[in-house]
Amino acid sequence: MIFPERKRPGVIGQLEAENFAWIDFLWSTLGRSGDVGEHMGLVYAKMQDNHQVGKLTTNFVAAWIARTNPFRPLKAVEAQQLEWMLSGLLTQMRPLEKHRVDHALSADALQGLQWFVQDVIREQILRENHSVIPQEISFLFGHTHKPFQEAMSFTGYPIPLNVYNNGGCVVDTVKISPLHGAAVLLIDESLDIVSLRMYNQSANPRDYAVRVEEITAPGMTQSAFYQQIHTSVNNTLDPRKTFSETVAKAVPVHAQLLQTKINS
Repeated sequence: MIFPERKRPGVIGQLEAENFAWIDFLWSTLGRSGDVGEHMGLVYAKMQDNHQVGKLTTNFVAAWIARTNPFRPLKAVEAQQLEWMLSGLLTQMRPLEKHRVDHALSADALQGLQWFVQDVIREQILRENHSVIPQEISFLFGHTHKPFQEAMSFTGYPIPLNVYNNGGCVVDTVKISPLHGAAVLLIDESLDIVSLRMYNQSANPRDYAVRVEEITAPGMTQSAFYQQIHTSVNNTLDPRKTFSETVAKAVPVHAQLLQTKINS
């Protein structure tokens, strides 16, 4: 917005160069900054509770007013108006992706994925593959909390791409969502891909069983790689049995601990 003539990144290298610094600072370095890091983590947790956001807003307004001229007679009125304005702005913010649990990808996330695949990835392939787009392409990525696999159509590609997402972020929501979980994406020497779904959150502990999933075209059978991995997964034996039992117990515990942190 400040430099409207500037173009968006067009290739992966440029995108990485323009993004790494703030990602490293905001999501990594800042979280290790002693008490400040802990407080920033607390702010992040409280952002999912409107009542707690109101408390943070009140604290901010009180601190800001205290640093201004103490002899202003309308200080209380100004504080109330400022708090009302900030609260109004915060309530207009879109919810974080992890809180949009109706679909694996929200409309915003889908738009970002389309831009990345249709513009950035496609340009990179054309540059590195003599201006030829391969007939079959699978796209693997890791996006926050919601693992999924789906054949998706993108402009500039001859056929739909097999899109796999491994999800797998930490448990940082207080509500259990069946879309939240984690997967391990496996690729064999023939570039066949399967998703080893380690778990999805559920109120029923039995639903935490490890399973194997693969994208297949209508009428097509599962690949030999899928059969191989599927045969090796036995949820009645360790280590998968113990893993599923442990995760089923840990998810609600972490959600409860998060709620305690939010209320602190």
